[in-house]
Amino acid sequence: MQTHLEYGIQAHRAKNWRAALQHYDAAIAAAPNEAFPFQLRGAVYLELENFYAALDDFNHAIQLAPYNELGYLGKARTFVGLKDYRWAVVQMTNAIDLIPENRFSAEYYQERAAIYDLLDETTLAAKDRQHALILASLDV
Repeated sequence: MQTHLEYGIQAHRAKNWRAALQHYDAAIAAAPNEAFPFQLRGAVYLELENFYAALDDFNHAIQLAPYNELGYLGKARTFVGLKDYRWAVVQMTNAIDLIPENRFSAEYYQERAAIYDLLDETTLAAKDRQHALILASLDV
């Protein structure tokens, strides 16, 4: 039998935002101390451009799991949506600080570089892109 979280993920993948929200709400009600459903619901709110609801969910996720980068990543993307690029950089840096440097983390540096571009911080953007290229070439 599938859980509300699993149904929510299926609806999320299908871009059925209403169903995803309903299932994530139920998953949160069933396990209010779990960060993952808050992260997922925040991602749906981000897709719907309901930035303040997204920010609330990502903040809650960070309170529950402060050493998980996904809450900070969501906050960074939310601040981009709000056009608050300085806070977006701070949150993306928080996310980067929590992950190991390997080929998978290259995406985070690329995303932060794009935020630096929005701030016209071309030197920092170039530095992050270069670092992302190095990380992308790693075997691990």
